[in-house]
Amino acid sequence: MSKKSFARGYSMILHSFLMWLFFIAAASTGLNILIPGFAGKNNLDSSVLLSVNTIAALIAVFASIFIARIVMAKGVKIVTIACLLLGGVVGAMGLGVVSSVVGFTVCCIAAQVACNGYANSVTNNLITNWFPRTRGRILGITTCGVPAAVLLVIPRLGKMMATGGFNKAVFLLGGAMVAVGILSIFWLKNTPEECGLYPDNREFTPEERANQLYASQSAVQWSWTAILKNRQAWLIIITFGLFYIACTGFSAQMVPYLMESGYEALAAQGIMGKTALFGLAGSILSGLVDSKWGTKVACVIYAILTTGGFLILFFSHSTPAILVCLCIQASTMGAIANLLPSMIMQCFGRDSFISVNRVIFPGVFLIRSFCYSMVAWGVNHLGGYINTYAAFGVMCVLATVFMLLINTKTVQVEQK
Repeated sequence: MSKKSFARGYSMILHSFLMWLFFIAAASTGLNILIPGFAGKNNLDSSVLLSVNTIAALIAVFASIFIARIVMAKGVKIVTIACLLLGGVVGAMGLGVVSSVVGFTVCCIAAQVACNGYANSVTNNLITNWFPRTRGRILGITTCGVPAAVLLVIPRLGKMMATGGFNKAVFLLGGAMVAVGILSIFWLKNTPEECGLYPDNREFTPEERANQLYASQSAVQWSWTAILKNRQAWLIIITFGLFYIACTGFSAQMVPYLMESGYEALAAQGIMGKTALFGLAGSILSGLVDSKWGTKVACVIYAILTTGGFLILFFSHSTPAILVCLCIQASTMGAIANLLPSMIMQCFGRDSFISVNRVIFPGVFLIRSFCYSMVAWGVNHLGGYINTYAAFGVMCVLATVFMLLINTKTVQVEQK
């Protein structure tokens, strides 16, 4: 391959950034405004709508298994485009058409299934294909889409909804997703090799080839049995599953958490938006630490911060403690999105990423899917959001122990 412009490769960073932004706005933190907005418009119970998301998330987990099979067979591009259209038309714009719990459930299922096909593991696979050496800091940049959605998109959509513009807000969000989906037909390329380019814009050394960094499209295919027998795979699933419960459970209900502390809804949304600045810093710094000192170090730092942030609430329910917890969780919210794929690639290699991730990702998100029910249960039985998130600290202690047990020193090889 001759040396060519790598502009297409760098543009994949922007594309992945947008995928994370859409995911957070349409299927994660955006639930802070979508649930009360839909409930208020249609005179429904918000707690019922929150529980619906557990059903949707569980269905999305099983759908992700089939999504991964399509990615393995056809590549990232076709799945990303189809899921952007599904998430935009049904998952977002559909909320402006339906008015019942059943209709909301259908839209939630579409949104949760779609986000697994345009964000999460799929866009991470795109980045690991294009940037296998520098994935740490590149993923740190792309996952800035997580806090960017909280800072720039959700507050503006929330203001529209507060003034009676719920339909306008969801049609705007869905329309943007559809537009990017259409652009992706011409924009996306599954691998740099398809464009006659080298990953990271430079040829691999013999040592890098030996370490499984070189592959045209994740050539090594692990069997389900081999993955499920692998100790590192299980440690990653349990560790990140527990941390994702904490991360998603907190991010999806930040506004009610602040309202329980005495803030009005609009003020709480404003505070949530400002804390996204911590998320931008957290995403970038976690990527830099990953690249400089390794994935394991970055993950351990993440684990300590997240756990400490929740445990603060055991000792104080004062406003400063509540805000410190909020800032810490905001700073780590984007980091987990880039640390999970980086950990998988560190342990299993670039050419095994899709194959291994088709089992690890559903496993992680199967555990994560119970976060909505856990928050709802905690609010009803533990006395509110603050006590619920304090209890999350205990869960994170356990997750940190599992994190320390993960071995990243040797690339895992399927045992025949």
